[in-house]
Amino acid sequence: MANTSNTPNPTPVTLVTPAQTVCKVCGKTLTNPTTASAGIGHLCAKGLPANRVVVASIPAGYITLANLGRTLRAQKATIAGLTISKLVRAIGNDKGTAQPANPIAQPLYCNGQRYVNPWLGTKAGLQAIASNNWAKAPAPAKL
Repeated sequence: MANTSNTPNPTPVTLVTPAQTVCKVCGKTLTNPTTASAGIGHLCAKGLPANRVVVASIPAGYITLANLGRTLRAQKATIAGLTISKLVRAIGNDKGTAQPANPIAQPLYCNGQRYVNPWLGTKAGLQAIASNNWAKAPAPAKL
């Protein structure tokens, strides 16, 4: 039905939402202003292991831990002793609660993702993970 009264149609209201801030560790949206200003949620701040390295941006060339896991599974048959559990131990356990086996195996945490040095995905890196012999590992680049 058409508007027959003398009142004009109301102007639509546009709602403005504030920019969302996400936790730099787990990637969840932060709603508390205190934690949003810190950039880390209260639970992540409470349980952040000392061995975790959280960065704002990932260095060029770093690969996700998931991609390294896919590479490991593809090469598992060609490298003796290569298992996911050895990879997990090499990077300092699943949540970064232990020291990595070598500085080159230190995962970086950014927006809820874990990234690792691309050398770990090479044949030499996978052999180091399988044998826990890091003698031929290069020194990691400074962050």
